[in-house]
Amino acid sequence: GVIQFLYRHVALSKDLAFRRNVLTRFLVWFEDSSHSTAQKALFLQYVVTPTLLMHATHSSDKTGLLDNDMVLRMHKLMFQPMSSAESMLSTFPDADDTFKIELLRLATVMVQPYHELLQEVKKDIIKCAFVFINTANEDMLVKHTAYMLAARFFDVIEGPPKFILRIWTGLLKGPHSEGRHLVKQALDVLAPVLLRLQGSESEVPQ
Repeated sequence: GVIQFLYRHVALSKDLAFRRNVLTRFLVWFEDSSHSTAQKALFLQYVVTPTLLMHATHSSDKTGLLDNDMVLRMHKLMFQPMSSAESMLSTFPDADDTFKIELLRLATVMVQPYHELLQEVKKDIIKCAFVFINTANEDMLVKHTAYMLAARFFDVIEGPPKFILRIWTGLLKGPHSEGRHLVKQALDVLAPVLLRLQGSESEVPQ
């Protein structure tokens, strides 16, 4: 079907210049308000995120696809607006849960293999996670996706122990009926981070 076609011809394409061009054109297209957030969510889900993930998996040094300019553009269009509840609402007034989840999944894929490119924007990326974690009436699947982003973030980028503990305790509190696999994954990612903290001079509760 269409999904397999997109994976085969974009995400798994051996033509690096073509994949870069697709990402560049997506950023131009994303800025166009005539396209709905539903369309943008689908493009993120089936083209952009898989392309970044496949490149990170199949490229030995993970370079070539993304550069600093592209990351800053993503930051301006997505991560900056997501870094506060007010700007999220004003920038994406018709954002549904699927759109939020796809933005958070994109940020998660960016954090793990491409964190070296995120030095200038990392503060806003972790803010994105906390915005959705702290929103009282947010959908649980959106919340758990945000927890996953935070876990991946603190796995590769150093953060204050109190923030890491807040993520850990939040994950343990539940409820976990929806997105249980995400909670387990996030706990598995965060457990070694807590062990590293215990081995440092930080005062971490046992």
